[in-house]
Amino acid sequence: MRDSIQCTIGSPGHLLTRLPALFKAITNPQLGLGFQFARAGLAIMSIGKFMPPPKNQIVLDRDAMIPMRDGVRLCADVLRPAGDGRHPTLLIRHPYGRYLFSWPARQWAQQGYAVVHADERGRFGSEGQWYMFRANAADGRDLCAWIVHQPWSNGQIGGWGSSMLGINQWFLALDNPLVTAIAPNMGCLDVRRLLHFGGAKPLSALALIGNWVAVKKNSPMIDLLAWLPARYPALPLPQIIHPSLGKLDWIEDFLAHDSFDPFFDSLSCQGRYASLCAPSFSLTGWYDMLGDAMIQDFQELRATGTAAARKSRIVIGPWGHYWAPTLSDLDEYIRYSGLETLKWYEHRFQGVKNGVEEWPAIRYYLTGADTWRSSEEWPPRGTQTVSFYLKSQGQAAVSREDGKLLPESPENAQPADAYVYNPADPVPTVGGDHLFFNSGRKEQSKLERRPDVLVYRTLPLAEPLELAGPIRAVLYVSTDAADTDFTAKLLDVCPDGKVWNLRDGIVRLRYREFPSRPMNEPAPVEPGKIYAVTINLGHLAHQFKPGHRLGLHVSSSNFPKFDRNLNTGEDLLTATKMRTARQKVYHDRDHPSCLELTVFSPPGRSACEVSRSRDILKQEKRQG
Repeated sequence: MRDSIQCTIGSPGHLLTRLPALFKAITNPQLGLGFQFARAGLAIMSIGKFMPPPKNQIVLDRDAMIPMRDGVRLCADVLRPAGDGRHPTLLIRHPYGRYLFSWPARQWAQQGYAVVHADERGRFGSEGQWYMFRANAADGRDLCAWIVHQPWSNGQIGGWGSSMLGINQWFLALDNPLVTAIAPNMGCLDVRRLLHFGGAKPLSALALIGNWVAVKKNSPMIDLLAWLPARYPALPLPQIIHPSLGKLDWIEDFLAHDSFDPFFDSLSCQGRYASLCAPSFSLTGWYDMLGDAMIQDFQELRATGTAAARKSRIVIGPWGHYWAPTLSDLDEYIRYSGLETLKWYEHRFQGVKNGVEEWPAIRYYLTGADTWRSSEEWPPRGTQTVSFYLKSQGQAAVSREDGKLLPESPENAQPADAYVYNPADPVPTVGGDHLFFNSGRKEQSKLERRPDVLVYRTLPLAEPLELAGPIRAVLYVSTDAADTDFTAKLLDVCPDGKVWNLRDGIVRLRYREFPSRPMNEPAPVEPGKIYAVTINLGHLAHQFKPGHRLGLHVSSSNFPKFDRNLNTGEDLLTATKMRTARQKVYHDRDHPSCLELTVFSPPGRSACEVSRSRDILKQEKRQG
């Protein structure tokens, strides 16, 4: 255990010398680590908080070397109940070092499960070369084949864990009848969707994964965290990796190619959902970077999966990736990740009638109302698509009140809104659905004072407006650059003037025609020409209260969540030069830019009736 810890953070003496760097990392606003680190630790270490008392003593076999089909051996700790019995097995596999999840592994073993806790290929004690996602499925099948031949295995296999631990459970179950059930937390099957953001790169996520996972022996992890924000603006893009780690081929591949580029066809899940025989119990959150991909996984499983896979369940909470906004929300996550997952496996492995059979297909948290809802489908039955159209007098970049969101499309000419995007001064990331850093619900009003952020709002709502489903912005835009980006952010504007983020998205103009045009065939951009672009903002369940307003920000950057478009049209993997771009957003009769929402209607009312509140109708009459 001690050697594993030293592999990542060094000796106790080293820790004392690095306290200034640790303080710098924790207090850096771009990282936002202060409370997120603490709550992430609680989420991992408190897994047994709501579980029953331990049922048995355990036996621990350290550093078992398990052969894969190509001769590479993976290193694992095997924990199991003491004695000679046979038990269902949970496979926990990740690239982070076994010390990090050794306590949850012990908790599961004390509940009567065998646990195989393995380092991924090329990490810590395992042999081979690490490359994100490349060998995960094949290694998972080989581990299962080894497990079922062990004298302590009863042949039933599942998994546990979040993030890469969750992703590996999906890979484990693909084309693998040996898997009985899985319980992936904040981990998706379709990793192409996870990393696809309209052609932009999830820069801060790739920087974190690249630097963290490259750390193996005696590398200064604390120094890396303190150093990371200063490297976000570095060009060319591969310089986000610490120089001590050398050249990483896999990170350059992910920076050079969109995840839907044919280069990554081996990661495709198209047509493969039908090969997943095991039902899943999934957990994610509205501020989790993997949440949208998990929702889409769930929809695909329910539509095309096997009879067993269609018994899958998903819970979507107010959580982010390994964190929660309050301690009570964190307790709710810990309960689902621990006790409720234990119930799931008791039902699936042993057939126990413990209420799991009555669980709804979907349980989701309605932000704004701070309550839980249930549904048998997503979006829930009773939703409709409602559009709010952009309108202004051309001053949405300089006035918070000039830009409007109206329920009717424009009928006459309107001046376009214009702004200048400078990649040397990008709009900073403030909250959102990130992998970890600086994520969640954050106040946005400071961003509205920037001249490169267009602001659009409805008038205060007279009645509650509830969203449940996908959101997108359809914009008509032009630029004077060879290529550029456009961003959109949905907001809840409160009566006290505070502005809170809900969802955001981005599109790179050269990739505006995807999926009809492959990602390796970017569409040319003609300066000054008007293009229609669709920006997917992801899924959401939120209630706007009476007196609140819907808000929309339109700009061209959200940094460092996404990499910056340098506006030159050059290959962004190697580009270092940048230029400003003059952007325009059009919203007239021929260019009806709009915000498309999935609105949930209470029984007896249509979505249009809900969206066209009395105050909006008054606004329409005044502005008409």
